[in-house]
Amino acid sequence: MTSIAPTEAEPGSPTLRFVSEPPAEREGASPILIAGRDRVSRAEVLDSLAETMGPDAAFEEAETFSGVLLKAPASRLVVLAGELDGVPPESLRDRLARRHPDLPVATLDARAQRTGAGIRS
Repeated sequence: MTSIAPTEAEPGSPTLRFVSEPPAEREGASPILIAGRDRVSRAEVLDSLAETMGPDAAFEEAETFSGVLLKAPASRLVVLAGELDGVPPESLRDRLARRHPDLPVATLDARAQRTGAGIRS
């Protein structure tokens, strides 16, 4: 939203300036972090979630565990789409749960999902 406010110009000067207010925070505006070493698996998971969650969902990706550790605190959900740095998703999920106990972490294998398996959390 834009509003008009007076400036601190010379006395008697009717100068105006535009003031932009920051957009209101949307609930759930934090991104969903898709993590996995394999770019194709991450893309499949992202496509599946984007289709399910709609166009307003925001996503980020990480391909290393250190990247996950950096981005996880600002994420509303971490979805593990395979191993990272040679560590299986189940172990990564346990590590993240200890470090960020209130952060939802799930594993989602897009290939298994197509064959009937689902999400593990």
